[in-house]
Amino acid sequence: IVAAAADAKQGEDIVALDVSGPIGIVDAFVIATGRNERNVQAIADEIEDQMLASGNKTLRREGRDLGRERDRWC
Repeated sequence: IVAAAADAKQGEDIVALDVSGPIGIVDAFVIATGRNERNVQAIADEIEDQMLASGNKTLRREGRDLGRERDRWC
């Protein structure tokens, strides 16, 4: 779901890392590159929308416009 959502918003270099063994509270980390801050925001929003649509709730999102830096990562 996450990788497909990132791809739908033109995320690049998408990589999924299985971390279910070493980190018991999460199954995977998905890393994707956005072309600019606006694209990063669109990718993150699409991921959250698709996760919610599939019945999964986002518990936390880091890196979102903290006032010091724009959405360069999340």
